[in-house]
Amino acid sequence: MTSLEFPAVNPQAAMVSRADGANAAAADWDRCYAEDAQNRTITFLFDPGRWHLAEVGGVEVRGTFNGWTRTAGYDLRPGRRGDGTPYWSLTLPYAAVRLPGNCGQPEYRFVVDGQWQNPPPWLAEGYMFPGNDTNQLLLFAGDKLAQIQANIRQGAIRKRLADFDLATDQGRRDLANVRVVPGTTKLVRCYHPFKFTDKNRNRTEFVRVELVKAFYERYGIRGDICLSEDETGNLATLTADGLTRQEEISAYYRHVLMEAGKVLYVGARNGLGTPTYEACYGHPAEEKMGRWLAEVIDFIAAPENPAPFAIHCRLGTDRTGVFCAILGALCGADARAVLADYERSNRMGILEYRHPRKLQYTLELLLGVEHLDDVPNLGEAIATHLVACGYTTRAQLARLVAKLR
Repeated sequence: MTSLEFPAVNPQAAMVSRADGANAAAADWDRCYAEDAQNRTITFLFDPGRWHLAEVGGVEVRGTFNGWTRTAGYDLRPGRRGDGTPYWSLTLPYAAVRLPGNCGQPEYRFVVDGQWQNPPPWLAEGYMFPGNDTNQLLLFAGDKLAQIQANIRQGAIRKRLADFDLATDQGRRDLANVRVVPGTTKLVRCYHPFKFTDKNRNRTEFVRVELVKAFYERYGIRGDICLSEDETGNLATLTADGLTRQEEISAYYRHVLMEAGKVLYVGARNGLGTPTYEACYGHPAEEKMGRWLAEVIDFIAAPENPAPFAIHCRLGTDRTGVFCAILGALCGADARAVLADYERSNRMGILEYRHPRKLQYTLELLLGVEHLDDVPNLGEAIATHLVACGYTTRAQLARLVAKLR
């Protein structure tokens, strides 16, 4: 396991801003930023000429580190080289740009006069992540460019049915993103049990959802934990490869789970709202996340709710990944196990790569530690945090573990 080198500090508290780019090297302009490893800063560089923009009134940077929104302190400042040509630049400390995206590196784009700029074609290989969203990447001293390039090639895969060996149990699990959460025997993570997405736009989606339905019956799921909205009244159709299919709720799901009141829509009953990608990954130590977790713990621990349980969002990768890492750790899984399990969702091949570095950073934020390697017992550290904050009790956690192991 490789830890992030960045300290777990508040980016806004450490942020500085100054114009600095006149002396950047050609290679820095090729990748759109310069790194000062000694002073632990990144300088974003924007050359209007290279981007074929004649008039530029303002440039900002938006990325994983500021929620992809316009943020004070992330505006580049204008400057001129010795020959009079204009450029824009902004220097920030590592702490202000360290939050990684799904690929494990910080992702960003420039916004010029309110218009998002796609990564330029001349960007050096390894500094752009293609897929459903194509963003520019930050690499830091010590990052292995060859490995990042390999991750990019994996992330750009859109699998079709022929790419899965559906004659095998593993092939069916990979397609449906179904598996038992490490540390447990009675918690199954999966893709959504009846909703399609447009991530693939091929027939893979239709088979994927049918496999999830079959796995619910195979495992005998008695409780469903939904981290996305209640969409039972929002069944739609999807057309892919010339086929059109209607979303349908299986008889098993309707009778055994819905009609028995054994579906938990996390956040719906207590006014918190549905868990979000940004809150789960970027703010795991805040009260909202703690209360979402408490709701899930209480649902599982309740004597009237028998195991086994399923847990999912839409894809079963992000929100599901964070919740499963925490629940699995509480049941005894170590950091290596939860990070490896998180990475397995890449086997779906939906043009989105999930690097375990993303989850690792989230767990470090949750526990307020610089390196996850410094945590000798992940489950105990999470339990201590949840109890100390008043979200649950040791007795309730013991009931959770007894249900899921």
